[in-house]
Amino acid sequence: MATSRFKQVDRSNNYTISWASEGIGGSGKSHFLLTAPDPIYIFLFDPKGVQPLAQQELFRKKDIRIVEYDFAAIGKMKDDDDRAKFAKDMLEQFLEDWDDAKKNARTAGWDKEDHVWEMLRYAKLEAVSGKPASYYELNTEYRAWFSDAANAGINFGVLRGMKEKWGTRQNPRTGADQPFATGEYEARGMKEVPELVQVVFRHAWNEEVRKFQMTFHEKCRVGNATDFLGKTFSNLSFAELGMMLYPETEDTPEVWE
Repeated sequence: MATSRFKQVDRSNNYTISWASEGIGGSGKSHFLLTAPDPIYIFLFDPKGVQPLAQQELFRKKDIRIVEYDFAAIGKMKDDDDRAKFAKDMLEQFLEDWDDAKKNARTAGWDKEDHVWEMLRYAKLEAVSGKPASYYELNTEYRAWFSDAANAGINFGVLRGMKEKWGTRQNPRTGADQPFATGEYEARGMKEVPELVQVVFRHAWNEEVRKFQMTFHEKCRVGNATDFLGKTFSNLSFAELGMMLYPETEDTPEVWE
C-alpha cells in the first residue's frame, strides 16, 4: 500500500503575517512596517522611505537593517542592453540579500514592491514589457519569493505606490474615444500581489483627526475576515494587528514584539 503524501496541518504557535500596504507617499506604510518584530530587514528601493522614520524616538531601540538599491539609475540609461545588464547584476545581489533575510530576519519588507517587480522584468525580459507568454516564468519566480517568506517563518510586508486609473469615453465633438483620468487609484506593481499575501491594507493620513488610518482592503485571509474587511483603524501597530487577527495571543503579546 502506498504511503500517503498528506501531512497534518501545522498548528504550531509560530505566528507570522504577510501583508501588502497600499497608499500614496506619507500615508503611514513605512511607519507600520517599523512597528513589526525586529530585526527588520528592509530592501530599500525608495531612498525617501524608512531612513527618516528610523530616527524617531519610537523606533530608536529597534533593530532595523537596510540594504539600498539604486534602481532609479536605470531611468538614466538610454541603451536597453545597459539597462538589462544593470538589472541582472541588481537581481543577483537581491537574491543574496533575500537569502540573508530569510535566515536572520523576524520581519522583511520591500520598499517598494513595484520596483522589485520592475527589476525582475528588466533582468529577465531585458525591457519594460514583453509578450504575455514571457510572463509565465516571471510570475512563477515572483510568487516563489512570497512562498519563501512563509516557509522561512518570517513576517513579510510589501509597500506599494499608487497610480491613477484611466478610462476611455467618447468625445462629444468628434465621436472618437479619448482617455480620461477616473479619479480612482490602484496599486502599482505585480497584479497578483493581493493573492500572494494574507492581508491587504489601504493607508491614508486623515488630516481631520490627525491620525494614520489603515483600511482592510480586498483581502484578509487570517482571523475572522468578516470582522475586518472594509473597516478602518487609526494608528494601528503590528502588535495590535496580530492580536486582532489571532485573539489567542492576547495573553502572550510578546510574540508580536
